[in-house]
Amino acid sequence: MMPAIAAQQAWGFSLLGPSDAPDSTWQVPPWGYNVPGDVGAPKAVAQGFRRNAPHIYYAFDASFFGYFSTNGMDVVESAFDTFNALTNADNLQLSQFPFNSQQSFDASALDLTDLKSVTMGEIMEQLGLTAPVRYVWTLHDVYTPPGTTCSQNPIANGNEYLIVQRNIDPLSEVYSTYVNATLYSYEIFESCGNVDFYPEPVSAELAYTYPVDPDAQAYTPITELFDAWHPSLGDGDYYTGLTYDDAGALHYLYSTNNEAVETPVAGSLLAETNTSQLLLLQTSDLYVLMQYAQTNPPAAVEAEFPGIIINSSSTYYTVVTNANVYSYFTNYPGSPADSPPVLVVGTSGSNISIQTNYIYSFGNVVTVNYHTNTPAYLTTISLGVVPGSPAGDPLIKTNVTTKKVILKNVVSGDYYLVPPGSCGFELVKTLVKNHFAGTATNVITESTNASAIDPGFIGSESIVTRFTNNWYEYYGCIFTNPVPALYQGIGKVNFIYAGYDSTLSQNFLAVTDNFTMVTVVGDKPITQNFQRIVTEPDILLDAKDLASPNAPQIGIQVFGRGMSYTLDPQLPGASPASGPGTISDYPTTISFNDAGNVYFVPGEFVNATNAFLGSEPSIFTWGSFDNSTNAPTVYPVGSSLQNLLIQLTPLPLPDAIIGSSYLQTNSITGGSMSPPYTWSLGVDQTAIPPVQTTLPAGLSLSTNGVVSGKPDDNDATGPYDFVIQVTDVNGRSVTWNDSINIDPIGTP
Repeated sequence: MMPAIAAQQAWGFSLLGPSDAPDSTWQVPPWGYNVPGDVGAPKAVAQGFRRNAPHIYYAFDASFFGYFSTNGMDVVESAFDTFNALTNADNLQLSQFPFNSQQSFDASALDLTDLKSVTMGEIMEQLGLTAPVRYVWTLHDVYTPPGTTCSQNPIANGNEYLIVQRNIDPLSEVYSTYVNATLYSYEIFESCGNVDFYPEPVSAELAYTYPVDPDAQAYTPITELFDAWHPSLGDGDYYTGLTYDDAGALHYLYSTNNEAVETPVAGSLLAETNTSQLLLLQTSDLYVLMQYAQTNPPAAVEAEFPGIIINSSSTYYTVVTNANVYSYFTNYPGSPADSPPVLVVGTSGSNISIQTNYIYSFGNVVTVNYHTNTPAYLTTISLGVVPGSPAGDPLIKTNVTTKKVILKNVVSGDYYLVPPGSCGFELVKTLVKNHFAGTATNVITESTNASAIDPGFIGSESIVTRFTNNWYEYYGCIFTNPVPALYQGIGKVNFIYAGYDSTLSQNFLAVTDNFTMVTVVGDKPITQNFQRIVTEPDILLDAKDLASPNAPQIGIQVFGRGMSYTLDPQLPGASPASGPGTISDYPTTISFNDAGNVYFVPGEFVNATNAFLGSEPSIFTWGSFDNSTNAPTVYPVGSSLQNLLIQLTPLPLPDAIIGSSYLQTNSITGGSMSPPYTWSLGVDQTAIPPVQTTLPAGLSLSTNGVVSGKPDDNDATGPYDFVIQVTDVNGRSVTWNDSINIDPIGTP
């Protein structure tokens, strides 16, 4: 062992990147890198890889839903919500975050792995972070000088080792020996080819990190989940949020002052405005579009409004009652001679019909003015004498009367269409506003005058709308493919659920994602606008069998995932580097193990009559839990908590009295133990060395679980601890720490 203890207190995190980068040839499996389960290796200061899409869309597929149901989906969404609730990386207050996780003892006893905590660890990795404790100290080179040999005996070992650090303090941005306030040292494990000597996973040499204070809370960041030797998440452990150094990692990697030459996320287009030429734009009547679209199918809408883009449409049906409105001209009895006819309007019953209505999502309609209620005029046209004409004057003229009305919940305004391939218009100046009276958009009734006074005249009642037409000067905008540029960190990543059309995961609902990034040109920040059409989820969550994912090696993997990296463009003449870069796997899949309980059976039990007797259980069960009194949730759907929990009754035993007869029968419930059971006293494994436990003098435990006898040691009053063990017919055993209190003679 070669200790290396630092005195300066700081915190730390580790950046994740590819292990096959140009100057990372030393990050190989024999030295503890890229071992099974790894998706990258630690990077140096300023060589980190990060996401540069501020919006990441995730979805669940049918396999996840089938295993975890909607409850599991809600738990995973709550993990994403933990990150969405964070403020911008520039403003993260690290003092608000704890140094460690928490533990549920009920969940620990059940060997449960917390679904939410694993998901949060996966998210941290997808953001470009890995296990900091693992890389506080890490091996860079091993050299055997001529004339020397490798030996596991430190005195005879001739090897020389080069150790580096890949744990970074988020504030000073220098390497640190602390993680979440715990100081770490290391020892070098040297196998010299003897793989049985080396701690799993097997490598040749390793700088093995450990806490200087053995009682310190160690291996605590969420990202330590990816430590192949001492992962942070044990049975029953859970996180309610990020730890101090997890938050510090995001603060460093995504802050706006962390600038790097990057290519914007794949599939994105840069919106660029052409300011060299002013163009002319005229708006159209929104009322006309909305009224037509409500009752006409997509093909008719596209024909009536050329250039309009329909993203989606749906239908619904309404029962429409139409009154039969009639009208006619007449002269009432007793009217003066030569009086003009009067327009009479009335109703006669109604017609009922089913109307098909359409709901549209338009892709290029931009509203300038938008009103939810529409002002209109009720216009009546009829015959009449010209006001002020002499009595008896037969001159007949048309009378037009108007009345203001409000069409409630009827949309109006004006709009324009963005041409295909354009990213919109930058309006520069309003040239003119024209006020137009619309046509008789809703003719209530009309009647023809057939009299000899004015043959062929038509009288009517109509609804007339008005709209304001605007003329603008504008600069056009077009989409172009982005090129590498110096960009600030995006500050924060928001995770957005954008699922399939059903839990059967048949069709992903495409999303148009508009976002901004800030490029730096000559020390001047410039905001750029981008658009990305998301046709499949950026992150897909599924469930699959991950027992022995690295066959032929035997084992079980809690989760699986992939990572792809893009190295940022290198300056001409620069030496090859390991970073910085971007994480570029769109889409990526995160898989959660659905293999259930797995048992390891050594070779000597092959062809044995009862192989289970020699099996070593590797129990792995998904759960959701906290430190409340609520029972843990167990997955898959339909799993019984009772089937996992073997309960001993009573626990502890009732009190016994010196000199008095005692009889108590023990029993167990739950679990998958198979009777008949054999009861015995077990070994206290916490003692050094472990010791066989006993009952107080005078009491005994039968093989069928009965404690009986008469306590007879007057000096043995008070609590008495022991271990009770139950073995089933298949040889499976379970133990409990039990106790009994011995009361003095005469106790009532």
